[in-house]
Amino acid sequence: MAKFFRPRLTNKLIDIDYQDENIILAKYYNQRDKYGYHMHNGITYVFTYNEELKDWRVSDTIEFCPDSNGWWFRMSFFNTHEDIARYWALFMFDEKRTPPLTKKEKEDREMDSLINAHICEYSEGMLSLSHTGA
Repeated sequence: MAKFFRPRLTNKLIDIDYQDENIILAKYYNQRDKYGYHMHNGITYVFTYNEELKDWRVSDTIEFCPDSNGWWFRMSFFNTHEDIARYWALFMFDEKRTPPLTKKEKEDREMDSLINAHICEYSEGMLSLSHTGA
């Protein structure tokens, strides 16, 4: 029985596509095209941090499907790297980890922050008017 190849992050042919505090998504450029340039083998490797070994190790692989323009893992489909990271944080670890924020959530938080800052400025201005007797 052949062993599954698990590249290390230190391998010079690894190219990281996405990274957050929970996972690293990378491709392994171990093949060459007809011009001699490196090309990846079509597999995206999911690295997670192994506490026992104190190192990032391949925990699984996902494949990009050009027909559906996304990645498949078991019965789940993902459009973006962030979707994969969120799925891994919620379902693939023994303990629940905080999933990374989506782009929409980041924009919503930024907007909330701006609104809160504006409300604080406005209310401070109103307070200063009340002290003047106006």
